[in-house]
Amino acid sequence: GKPTWNGLPNEFCSNYCRTVASHPSTSRLLSPGDKRYEDVRNQYASKWDTARGSPTPIGAIYEVTPSTALASEFDAMVKSIGNVKTFGNGTNPGNVQRRFHGTRLKCDFNGVCCGDPECSACGVVSSGFDMSRLGKWSGNKGHYGGGIYFTSMSSTAKGYGTKSGYSFANGNWSDPKAGNAILVVKVACGRVETVKDKTSDPVDLSQYDSRKIDKATGVDELVVFQAKQAQVRYLIVF
Repeated sequence: GKPTWNGLPNEFCSNYCRTVASHPSTSRLLSPGDKRYEDVRNQYASKWDTARGSPTPIGAIYEVTPSTALASEFDAMVKSIGNVKTFGNGTNPGNVQRRFHGTRLKCDFNGVCCGDPECSACGVVSSGFDMSRLGKWSGNKGHYGGGIYFTSMSSTAKGYGTKSGYSFANGNWSDPKAGNAILVVKVACGRVETVKDKTSDPVDLSQYDSRKIDKATGVDELVVFQAKQAQVRYLIVF
């Protein structure tokens, strides 16, 4: 028969057919009291550094179901990494961790992505992370190498992706009107290189799948180098 889009058996004949047949990403509003809502809320509250101020009140939490294509890419990545040494609450295969990612939200999100290319949160929810947009909002490609950055601290994530005029320096980074949202993401860390200091040296991808930065402040950051290592599961809006 006709060869498949990726040469593997039982796959679609073309990427076009694969995309058309797949379900798009969807999001569903969770209600307070729902087990998943409380699980995310508890992680958000427990991982907020109260020395920096009170947690920004949560406006809403949406559960994200990734598109068929995004889900299959993440599953394939996890399986290709396999069973490796984990840390913290990591699970195998893939040493999968749950982390926060702060990013720009331009629209008044109501469960449907807006389609504005400048609205990073909607772009990631609908189409996954995009390596070509590195540093679009932060103005740099990262102190620890060019990749997608995640953190275990909700308070750190809330400071990223803010609109003009809102920043840590201005002291208003935690304002609900700061123009950002927090994505709760499953991250396939695989084999982890741990560093303490800033480094732009590329990771040896024959040895490692991700880079973990343990800062003296107690904040940890996690960097992955392929978009398919990250899968959005929840969106927190303020």
